[in-house]
Amino acid sequence: MSVLYVEDEIDIREPLARFIAKRVGALHTAGNGEEGWEMFQRFSPDIVVTDIQMPFMNGLDMARLIRNAAPEVPILITTAFSDSDMLLKSIEVGVDRYIKKPLRASQLMEQIENIAANIERKRELERKNRLIEAILDNSPGSILTFEKGKISYMNRALLNYLGFTSLEEFLKEHSTLDPFLVEKEGSFYKGVAMPDWVRLIMTLPDEEFIISLVGRHQLKLDAQSYIVRVSAVHDSPNICGYDDTIIVSLSNVTTLEMERRKFEEQAMKDPLTGIYNRKFFFQELDQEIARSGRFHDPFSVVMFDIDYFKRVNDTYGHQVGDSVLKEVVVLTQGVIRNCDIFGRYGGEEFVLLLPNTKREGATHLAEKLRRAIEQHEFDYIDKLTVSLGVTSFSEDQRDANALINSADTALYRAKNNGRNRVEYV
Repeated sequence: MSVLYVEDEIDIREPLARFIAKRVGALHTAGNGEEGWEMFQRFSPDIVVTDIQMPFMNGLDMARLIRNAAPEVPILITTAFSDSDMLLKSIEVGVDRYIKKPLRASQLMEQIENIAANIERKRELERKNRLIEAILDNSPGSILTFEKGKISYMNRALLNYLGFTSLEEFLKEHSTLDPFLVEKEGSFYKGVAMPDWVRLIMTLPDEEFIISLVGRHQLKLDAQSYIVRVSAVHDSPNICGYDDTIIVSLSNVTTLEMERRKFEEQAMKDPLTGIYNRKFFFQELDQEIARSGRFHDPFSVVMFDIDYFKRVNDTYGHQVGDSVLKEVVVLTQGVIRNCDIFGRYGGEEFVLLLPNTKREGATHLAEKLRRAIEQHEFDYIDKLTVSLGVTSFSEDQRDANALINSADTALYRAKNNGRNRVEYV
């Protein structure tokens, strides 16, 4: 450690300086506050020891300059004054220690050693923190800490992805990750503030939670998926309080998530037409029945198939038949709404789930679809028509099979009544 010792009385300064010089790394001495301030600017000592009453500039005025320039440097005051006013002024300046004269060399050195020990502990902690930060910044994973409801640390990987050069830049605009979350249907964090969903994860450590995160200059389509894991450094044993330091690690699983979604999509889609398959349609129908039973919202089901489709396959071949099915799907998608569920029931038979739609609205849509297909010029065949059956949810149709059977009955009626028409039950 280097020490600056400022004392105007030479008979006190010189013997103490000789004593101190043997026990510190470097000693700089000055005879008044003006000289002391110049020495401080020149040598940047680790510790300052100064008298108060001195010519040109007193010790408190010098201490005030030092405190403004280097708030972390400890200042030890030595004085013959004993009044409380001088003590209060020292406290106002931010003096660390206060020793009354006459001084004993051993007493002064003991205080300097205590201050030096505190400095060394602080430096060691800072070194460890820098080492930890360097390790975290070089980690490929994204890591942040969360304290009192706000982010207190982010590693380099996360800052770079979000589009910030430093934590300070991030904190000027944000305190949580919420603005960067992409909310998707079924997201556990949808409508929930970050402090709350972080603590939710902590209460369910065995479950896997995935968030979608996007940088500030990226489109939501470019969001990446992260598995979130949370741990806490508790201030109180066995208690997870608001003041705890919470460590949040984010493992990028975008590629794995895309693969998972691809397989899920394959499991729910018809491979030829790309619309939902029968199994997934029934899952959606079951959910709509439950929603309607709870909230009393109406919905309808439309079942239709292509008239005389066997003739198409027999006359033109199955490749043309497949092309016709795809064209019918495109035509249907141009008629229905985004919220409607469209599935292939089997062969040339299709089914529609129309949320918040009564029978009249469903019949109107079915008629619109019938006309669109009848008037369409197909690529490989001249004309094509479809027959459609419509049914609506009612209290006596509480399961999916009952609704499908009702729509199928209406479709059968359309077939028997000459095809290329809409019937309802």
